[in-house]
Amino acid sequence: MNGFGLTEKSISGSLADVISTLRKGELDQALRNLKVLGFQRLQTTIEDRTKGTSIRFRDAAEIAGFDTVRVNDTGDQIARCLAALERQDREAALGAAEDALARWEQG
Repeated sequence: MNGFGLTEKSISGSLADVISTLRKGELDQALRNLKVLGFQRLQTTIEDRTKGTSIRFRDAAEIAGFDTVRVNDTGDQIARCLAALERQDREAALGAAEDALARWEQG
C-alpha cells in the first residue's frame, strides 16, 4: 500500500463499480464513487525533501509506484467521465469510465 491508499486492485475495483453503477442508471452514485476514489491525487506534483535539504518536486504517481503516463491517461478518461456526469450524460460517462478501466488495466 502506498501513502495514497490506492492500489492496482482498488483502482480497478472502483472503476468497475462506477461502470456497474452507470449501467444501472445511478449517475449520482457513480459521481460519488469517483469522488471517493480520489484518483486525481495521483495527478499532482508534490514536494520531496527526502534527499537532504534540497527541495525536489515529483509526480505523486511516481511516488506511489505507478507509471505517470498510465496515471495521466487514466485520469484524462476519469475527467471525461466526471464532466459527462455533471451534464447528466449517462452514455458518455459510461464510455469514459470503460475507457478509464481499459487503460488502467492495460498497465
